Amino acid sequence: LGTFLTVLQGAFWSNWGPIANVAKPLFGWDNGTIALLANWGPLLFVVAVGPSVWLLDTRGLRTALIVAALLVFAGAAVRAVPGSPIPG
Repeated sequence: LGTFLTVLQGAFWSNWGPIANVAKPLFGWDNGTIALLANWGPLLFVVAVGPSVWLLDTRGLRTALIVAALLVFAGAAVRAVPGSPIPG
């Protein structure tokens, strides 16, 4: 289950490249913004590793995986909410 969550999270973050040509004019983004969006997952790993290790150490593997799965689901749900394109 842990490996599946890792693959799923990687798939969520790797989809910015294929949609870059549509997202750039729609939202007014440039290549740097698309690259930053693709890098948020690895960057936030540095922040999340401490609480993740603490949760794993104090509550165990099952609870840590459930929390991780809920966070992956919440992140995917937030990304499914449509944004407002820039008019023009």
